[in-house]
Amino acid sequence: MPALRNTHVQFAICNLQFAIFAAVVASMSVFTVGCHQAATSSEHANGGAVQPDEEETPITAADVPVPASYGEAVQRLEQYRDEVKQAVSSGKLHDAHRPLDETNIALERLPGIARASGVPPRDWETVVVAGDDLGEALAVIHERIDAGQSPNYATHSAAIDDALGRLRAVAGQQGAENHKRAENEKRMKNE
Repeated sequence: MPALRNTHVQFAICNLQFAIFAAVVASMSVFTVGCHQAATSSEHANGGAVQPDEEETPITAADVPVPASYGEAVQRLEQYRDEVKQAVSSGKLHDAHRPLDETNIALERLPGIARASGVPPRDWETVVVAGDDLGEALAVIHERIDAGQSPNYATHSAAIDDALGRLRAVAGQQGAENHKRAENEKRMKNE
């Protein structure tokens, strides 16, 4: 019985450590993201007020749907990557703003989604580090776009794909573990 209590204590400590880490990450994050550039669109006739373009308007976390699972979150990050890559390769850099901004919000949420989806604690560090690596690589592209310069996506492609690969690997491990757990539960019910 003492070993069981020790396991529960260790699990509780691990959960507390993750909660503290997630709180620190969240407190360092910005709650709205966007390019925050000066608007260049048409002015109102009455007073000359500037009306910002849609991609220049900061988005909030409420503007970005929350994925139902960690696997779905990784798929959405891959879709954002594809949208950014397409925008850069087509020369339509303004089309990259929204997926880049949504990626920032999705990456802020990722550790909490991983934990809520049952990703094992041993994989939480991988989720956080790979998410940070992905965010850093995409931030360089975002900065160049905001500066009016065409980014070289190929320069950052390997880092982006590597980070997504690590996130996908955790999702694959989680899927395999969930399948194993379901099979064990099914077997126990039949016994």
